[in-house]
Order: sequence, then structure tokens, then C-alpha cells
Amino acid sequence: MAKSPLAGDNNNNNENSNENNVPVGTYIFRQITNFLTSTYILSATASCIAESVTYPFDITKTRLQIANNNNIHNAARRGLVSTMVGIVKEEGFVQLYRGLAPACLRHLVYSGTRVTTYEVLRENVFKKNSDGSFSLYKGIAAGMLSGGFGQFIATPTDLVKVQMQIEGKRLAKGEPPRYPGGFPDAFRSIYKAGGIRGLYTGWGPAVQRAMLVQIGDLTTYDQAKQMFRRKPFEVEEGPILHGLSSGMAGLVAATLGTPADVVKTRIMNQPLDPYVIYVYIRGTYLHTHVVPV
Repeated sequence: MAKSPLAGDNNNNNENSNENNVPVGTYIFRQITNFLTSTYILSATASCIAESVTYPFDITKTRLQIANNNNIHNAARRGLVSTMVGIVKEEGFVQLYRGLAPACLRHLVYSGTRVTTYEVLRENVFKKNSDGSFSLYKGIAAGMLSGGFGQFIATPTDLVKVQMQIEGKRLAKGEPPRYPGGFPDAFRSIYKAGGIRGLYTGWGPAVQRAMLVQIGDLTTYDQAKQMFRRKPFEVEEGPILHGLSSGMAGLVAATLGTPADVVKTRIMNQPLDPYVIYVYIRGTYLHTHVVPV
């Protein structure tokens, strides 16, 4: 006997009614939790893998950024490759990866938070246009909010990463290690010396950098994908489209974020040079020298 259309509709409705009569609130909560969890884990894991691959460039960048005024010209002459080779020769190859653990820990907090927050803002707050596109001004707002929020939470891990990246240079000079117990010791020592406030040293420029980077990263990525999909490019969804979009996003992010990144690194590195202080006054970072008594 043929099944009644009405019966079929009822069965479908019963099957789709919040999965086995689960309350609506619980069903929605589970869906949101599954989305946030998967997005958070995937983005944090991908960022940690990317950080592990590119970390030698990251630590080299930090060494160039903290070059003091006396050696700034020498550092500039050495350049990226020469500085990286110098680290290997003077400190050993392993030192190219010093600070990788707190760097990955940072991404577990920062990248997971920023990507998840960005997607929530894009899909539920600012929302896409009727044609499926995401307006540039919406992308900028969502990117800055998500980036700033993620970085503020992750500032302690960023601070420890910078401190650990400089540790190899101190050891090469014959100076005693500040954190013989590794990055857990760094967290303890910084907290003991300055409390919670000490762990958030440099959060201002760090948040500013993250907001600028996200304009170039998440926002530019979305805009680039939309551009490459349209004429005259008409690139289909796949690795080529993602590669082109990612390359453009990375270039814009690095260009926008580098000035604030230099300031952030130097502020977070202040304990290494007690006579050089960066003071934040009315939106400007002033470089000043303190004469020892």
C-alpha cells in the first residue's frame, strides 16, 4: 500500500524535530557548540602547524626588530638570511626553534579565538549580503574586533614567546639564563615579578597589530576569494583559489602589521635592556633612554 503523503510529511517532521524530541534550546546549543568547537580546533591546529614550519623566520624577525640603537646599522646590513645564518653559527641550529612551545600555545588561544569570533560575527552579526558576498566595511569591522579580542586574551603567551626568542642570544653572550625551566618558568617568573599586569606587558601595541593584521588576513582573504571568483579570473573553488587568496592576504597583513609588531616586540623585550623604555602617550610610542643612577 502506498504511503500517505501526509504520513510521510509527519514522519519527516518527526525526524527533523530537534533530533529525537530534544528540546529546542538544547538542540540549538549543541549545534552552536559543535560549530565553535570544530572551527576552533581546526583553526588553532592549522595555525600551530604553520607556525612550526615558518618559526625560524619568526625568530629571525624578532632578532632584527630588537636590534638596539648601537647595532641597528650592523643588523640592517646582515639582513634576514645573514641573521638566520648567524643564529645557527653562534648559537646552534636548535636555537632557531627556541620559543616554539609558547608560540604554539599562543596560537591555540589566539588563532582559535580570532577565527571562531570572525566567523560568528560574519554569519550572525554583520551577515553576508543577499548575493552571498561580504562587504568590505563589514569585513574590516569583523576582522578588527576578532583580532583584537583574540590577541588580548593571548598576550601572556605572546610575551613569553618573545622573551624565549631572545634567550638564545643571552646565552651566546655568556649571560645566565633567565628561565632555566623553560617557558613554564617564564610564566612563573613574569607573574611573580609583575603579577597579571606584568603578563600583559605590551598588550596595547599587540592588540593594535592584531587588529591591523586581521584586516589584511581574514578580511583580505574573503575579499580576494570573491574577486578571484568573478570575471575576468573566474577561478574555481579549490587549492589554487585558496592559495591566491592566502598569498594576497599574507602580503597585506604583513604590510599593515609590521610597524606595530616592531613596537610590540621592543616593549615585550624591555627587561633585557633596563635603560631603554618605550612609553605610550596619547596614541604614540616614544623611545626614551633612562640614565642609570
